[in-house]
This record gives sequence, C-alpha cells and structure tokens, in this order.
Amino acid sequence: MAKISVFLSVTAFGFGSILLQANPPAQQGKASPDTPSAIERAFQKLDLPHITLNASKMSVDIEAKFCLNRGPLEMVVCLEGTKEHESLLSTRATPSHIHACLLLLKAKPGSPARKARLAPEDGGGWVDVPPSGSRVGVSVVLTDSEGQEVELPLSRFVKRNVDRDSIAQLSAVFTFAGSVLSGADGDRSRYACDASGHVISLATFGDELLCLPGIHDKSNHALLWEIDPSSTPEKGSVAMLRLRPR
Repeated sequence: MAKISVFLSVTAFGFGSILLQANPPAQQGKASPDTPSAIERAFQKLDLPHITLNASKMSVDIEAKFCLNRGPLEMVVCLEGTKEHESLLSTRATPSHIHACLLLLKAKPGSPARKARLAPEDGGGWVDVPPSGSRVGVSVVLTDSEGQEVELPLSRFVKRNVDRDSIAQLSAVFTFAGSVLSGADGDRSRYACDASGHVISLATFGDELLCLPGIHDKSNHALLWEIDPSSTPEKGSVAMLRLRPR
C-alpha cells in the first residue's frame, strides 16, 4: 500500500496540526499519491471554507467580493473585516488555509521583504531583503450575463496611478512569500497574515501571503496603483479569485 503524508504543522498554521493520509492502492492503473485525484482527496479532508482546489488545472479558487471601485490601493485582496478601505477585493477565506492549498499544488513559500543585519566584516548595519518564494499567477473570475465564467487579468481592474512613474500594467504574477510566524512571549505559533489580513499586497507590509516582487513603499504619497472605475464592478459584487502556482 503506497502512502503519502502531507504535514502542516501547528506552528505554521495556527488551526492545529493536520496530518493527511492518502492511501491509494498500489495496483497498476490506480492513482499515485501525486495525481490530481489524490491531491483533491487530501484537500477535502482539510475542509477549508470559501476555497475550491482543482488539482487537474493546478488552481485554487477563493470566494471574494469587490470592496471598492475607485481610489488608490495598497492591497489586491484583504481578509474580510481588515483593510477593505484600501483593497480591491476582500475574502472570508483564512489566509493560512490558502497557504495550505498552495502547498498541496507544490508551490514553495519563501519570505516577505525584511531587514537583515550585515556581518561585521561586511560593514555591519541593516539592509533591505526583497521577498522570495514561488511565482503564483493571480486572476479574477466573474460570471457573465449568460451564467458563464469569464477569467480576467488584474490589469482589467487596476491601473497605474497617473501621478507616479511606474510600469504600464500590473503584473499577473505574484510572489508566494508565505507570511511569517508571530506571537507574544516567544510563542511564535500564529500565522501573522491571519490577523493582519494582508492576503495579496501591492505595498510592502512584511507579513504578506502573496506580494509583488521587490519592496514597495506603503505611504500614501508613494502608492503606484489605483482602481480603474470604468471596468470595476460595483462595491459588493461577487467574484472568484484564481491562483495558479507557476
């Protein structure tokens, strides 16, 4: 009997240790532990609300809704009840659950942007370290008047702030930084993004789940992106956020 165990530790996710056992038969023609069907069985055991995983298409769909349709942006997506005043979309899906789904699709988390101390022989002091991690494609899925799904790029809804010098279009590919672990009194067992709500960020906060490559100032005068009101649905409109590890 073949066996695969996917272990997500309590220190990484805060919702408890999860040990998924997929025990497919070893007979020829049966699914191996890495097939889409085995991955989806593992996902079903997790029972994560507001998220759908499609292993054959290598995608994670997340329920969301538009929380603004004009104004400058620090976030593409925030956790509901956190930063709707500066985000395009909000979601009720728990960020650490999204992290778990990306792991099931073999994405590799890195780390958010951070400060690092140089060794004394290199002069000491602190330097900025950009975020790292697997690349993840991000798009928005809407339902048209005929009930059909339409997948659209983020650039459909987000445009460059005309007062800033920046690239013309928002990238559809983000970095799987994977947030950080935090906690009081040395108890580093809390997934920070579950509290901050920084699901997909445009500005740099240091605890994002997904972020743009590089380091981006979050002060209002430096924000590079804003909502395109001409193509963004009304506030409260339902959408689906689609993530695809590259």
